[in-house]
Amino acid sequence: LAVKNFDARESVEKIIALDNQRKSLQQEAEAKQAQMNIIAKEIGKLMGQGKKEEAMAMKEQVNADAKRLSELIPCVEELKFTVTGSEAVQAAFRIMRAYTGKNVIVRFQGNYAGWGDNVLGGRINSDVNAEIPFTDFSTHGGPEEDPYYTEGRSPLACKETIMIPWNNFEVLEETFDKYHDIIAGIHFEGIVWNHEGLYPKPGFVEKIRELCTKYNIVMCMDEVITGFRVNIGGAQTVLGVTPDLCTMGKAISNGIPVSCVGGKKEIMDCIRGNKVLVPGTYPGYGLGMAAVLATLDELTKDDCAVYKQVFKVQEKIMDGLVEISRKYDIPLTITEANGVFDTLFGIPGGRRRLYTDGELVGFDKNIVNNFQRYMQENGVFLMFGGRWYVNASHTMEDAEKTLAAADKAMKALKENNYNYIAK
Repeated sequence: LAVKNFDARESVEKIIALDNQRKSLQQEAEAKQAQMNIIAKEIGKLMGQGKKEEAMAMKEQVNADAKRLSELIPCVEELKFTVTGSEAVQAAFRIMRAYTGKNVIVRFQGNYAGWGDNVLGGRINSDVNAEIPFTDFSTHGGPEEDPYYTEGRSPLACKETIMIPWNNFEVLEETFDKYHDIIAGIHFEGIVWNHEGLYPKPGFVEKIRELCTKYNIVMCMDEVITGFRVNIGGAQTVLGVTPDLCTMGKAISNGIPVSCVGGKKEIMDCIRGNKVLVPGTYPGYGLGMAAVLATLDELTKDDCAVYKQVFKVQEKIMDGLVEISRKYDIPLTITEANGVFDTLFGIPGGRRRLYTDGELVGFDKNIVNNFQRYMQENGVFLMFGGRWYVNASHTMEDAEKTLAAADKAMKALKENNYNYIAK
């Protein structure tokens, strides 16, 4: 009997312990459920299920960004936010085709417009008997010889563009005169920073404007590099010619992923009423829109004083590089705009403007690459290809350190016959 009583008490204690454990687990489950409810509520807000005021605040942020941009960029009356430059370019192509009812876009050799099949690389069509000289996207030599070589390109992509030489008035006019019935638009960099910073010859952009107006062709300037970098109003302000559309990115939001296509209301209205779709998950997202407004506030502060500050540092670096190159008898040309310049080793001349491929004869990218390696050894990391971006974070002290490294780098280049010899 004593043993049985003992077992009964032990069983009761176990039941109580298990019940306490059950209550504890239930409390933990309720706490986790409460956390999940909070998370679900926040996700709901992000997915558009939050308070009406929050949705309206986001809409107001987007509208505020659009208004500021329209006040600063000459061609912008309305715009559509996207995320990358490549995306903005493809949106612009679609809008140009829809607006005109035509299909072909004219581009210039040496311009870069993203990684899309219809714009990545390509050459001028050399077939003199071609009915329509569509861009030649055939591959030659593989990735070692062609920096824009890619497999997997659609064979139909070549039917979307015609490529012509930069700054050739005769070919430009001939192309528009002959093919204007199929040309929807022309897309180009106002200053070609993807091709050593070539400027348009006097009157060339004006001729593009004239021909586009004459033949109902949309003029679209690529400002992904130049927008808010070379001037608060972009290259179109520097050049004094207003396109119908422009594509922008990079500096528009100080590096946060944001891009856009903007232009005349008459053309941008194609997007209204779902006539032209430019959908996506992230266009107009909160962080990007806040970054755009904050960037524009900084750039426009004190009558855009930051541009003078940046160019002061940039000019010190450029003048110093030219001086060092002369010290070691190394041929160097520098092409420039506010906030960006290119070091063209192998071509003498110092700071000056270039316009055509003919003026690039002698440019040696191997010297550029070896100079970059020597600079890295001395603590300065440069962008590949010889292009330099200067921004508001750079100081005169940074410029001094850069020039000290450049002196050592050019000395090593000269001593090693322009080859790179690792330490």
